[in-house]
Amino acid sequence: MESGKLNLGVIGCGEVTRAKHLPALARLNNISITAVCDINPEACARVAEEFHIRGRFHEPRALLASRDIDAVGICVPPGHHAEIAIAALHAGKHVWIDKPLALNAADARRIIAAAAETGLIAMTGFHMRFHRLVREAREIIRAGELGTLESARIVWHSPRGDRNIPRWKTLRAEGGGALTEIAVHQFDLLRFLFDTEIEEIAAISVNGVRDDECSIIAARMSNGIAVSGEFSERSAHEIEIVVSGHDRQLRIDCLRFDGLEVRGTHEPSGSPGLRLRAAAHFARTLPYGIRTLSRGGDYRISYEAAWTHFADAILGKSAIESTLEDGLRAVHAVCAAVESSATGNRVTVEPTAGNAVALGAGATGRPIFSVVVPTFNRPDQLRGLLQALAEQDFPKQQFEVVVVDDGGSLPVDAIVSAYAARLRTTLLTRPNGGCAAARQTGIDAAEGTFLAFTDDDCRPARDWLSRMHRHFSARPQCALSGPTLNEQPANAYCEASQIVVNSLCLAGRDPEGFVRFAPTSNLAFRAAEFRQIGGLQRTWRLAGGEDRDLCARWRYAGFQIFFDAHTKVRHRQVLSASGLWKQHFHYGRGAWLFHRSARPFVARASRAYERFGFYTALLLTPFRKHHTCGRVRLMFALLLSQTATAAGFLAEGLLQANQYLRLRRMAA
Repeated sequence: MESGKLNLGVIGCGEVTRAKHLPALARLNNISITAVCDINPEACARVAEEFHIRGRFHEPRALLASRDIDAVGICVPPGHHAEIAIAALHAGKHVWIDKPLALNAADARRIIAAAAETGLIAMTGFHMRFHRLVREAREIIRAGELGTLESARIVWHSPRGDRNIPRWKTLRAEGGGALTEIAVHQFDLLRFLFDTEIEEIAAISVNGVRDDECSIIAARMSNGIAVSGEFSERSAHEIEIVVSGHDRQLRIDCLRFDGLEVRGTHEPSGSPGLRLRAAAHFARTLPYGIRTLSRGGDYRISYEAAWTHFADAILGKSAIESTLEDGLRAVHAVCAAVESSATGNRVTVEPTAGNAVALGAGATGRPIFSVVVPTFNRPDQLRGLLQALAEQDFPKQQFEVVVVDDGGSLPVDAIVSAYAARLRTTLLTRPNGGCAAARQTGIDAAEGTFLAFTDDDCRPARDWLSRMHRHFSARPQCALSGPTLNEQPANAYCEASQIVVNSLCLAGRDPEGFVRFAPTSNLAFRAAEFRQIGGLQRTWRLAGGEDRDLCARWRYAGFQIFFDAHTKVRHRQVLSASGLWKQHFHYGRGAWLFHRSARPFVARASRAYERFGFYTALLLTPFRKHHTCGRVRLMFALLLSQTATAAGFLAEGLLQANQYLRLRRMAA
């Protein structure tokens, strides 16, 4: 390997290699195309001459034997992917494998096993993950700007003619057809955009010159999003994704430089305002479109970005995003769609197993997750939480629920016992000492590899633990949080309370999705690192300070908190004006204690983003989107909350000053 440059051999010199991969590779500075290989000598010679490539091979194993090659791109019919990829890995070559990873899950798993055995870099070639507009759309979705996601529509039409079609492209069994060639991209993008799995698929296909020449699918994601899709190999070129949420709709046209559009759900597609914004967006992005025209626009540039990512991973500059496991999951989805098309039945997509052992579950029976819940005199709320946990789609034997009764006068033992047959539960009781002390009591008794926190008045989404499981499979040392959604939107005081907490969380969110603060109503850590930083401080008796103290110490220790917009819990609190005042008055007192704590270096690190603009943006929230409770009522509630916070902050400061003076007088 030359300094900072990867020597690449490409196996397969078909039309996609010639028209898309090699032009992209030729523009890159960190990759040198050392050799090409094809069993057809004429195709190999034609490509080598066009792109001035010296190395030419007619048998893959001959190319793999070359010491001049660091990595290979496998761009052959998918039925041959496993054989060549495994041979390449055993020959010491890093591998890029064009989609689909394989024609069946068994071959895909063989490739994964070979990559794990050799420890080399292996990537599934889902270049659409690196499309500029797709990545921008993902950030919008992950930030929660569309509201609760409801549905998606995916379209991929390709204008391929009937002449000069390789035989394998006409046969489903060899990897041809719209489902295997085209839909596999969109299946992967659904997972990439929503960070969730495809759960069930129904498909119908029409055969023509090819098998599955036109296919239509309906699918359901594991978080409930409904998906429709249309794929054709005999239609005008079109690649489109539409995502609809409760608040907004997002549309991506992947073949346009101005192809990203977001509009309100109450805004008709032909409205003058929308059309004017579209015209302005076109004018703003036109210079970019002109600059990138010679490179084929964003669609072709996505190939460059994907190959750059592959090279950077080999050179140690980044971790692979489009993994072999991603390729396997897409294969599962394609196989389910093909089966549905053949049988006429809905088909459940086979789950991809194998992460449980890596996360720490084994024959000992130790749970992967410990869900720790403090409770105080809210038995009905606790019952609702336990019901939500009993409905999790995560295996029940792999998580435990530790409930800590913080000295409440209302008994909860009967409620916890009622779920003993459905959940692995533990009930602890302690004298009242505050939420932080109660939660830490549960943590001390927890056996799980990971700790998941929520409150007794919260309702985690059905895939809450499954999403955490996927996150920790990739980032075991990175804490995870997500949205806490108000379940009483007509109550302005509940809405205001939740807006304040969510705004504080998202105010410090960086472009990669990492945040500085997250509430313990929806937060998870690996137990080892959590205990390493000392856990929760039992001395925090006031709600509002312990969460910020915990997050600040976690980040100061060098760890991160990732915010996933789809790892959701619903908050079922009920507040009045007096309840909101009391809650935020305590928040203010806790904030004073946090900023004047014995760890000032930690406090300073956490408050850097609390500027005047944060509070003005918070108070303008009612005017940014529709709220069921009404703008005026919400504005009043937000003003009330911030006044209460300021009053609590001042009151705690005066109280502490008074105590300090009293101690001084006593000492004198």
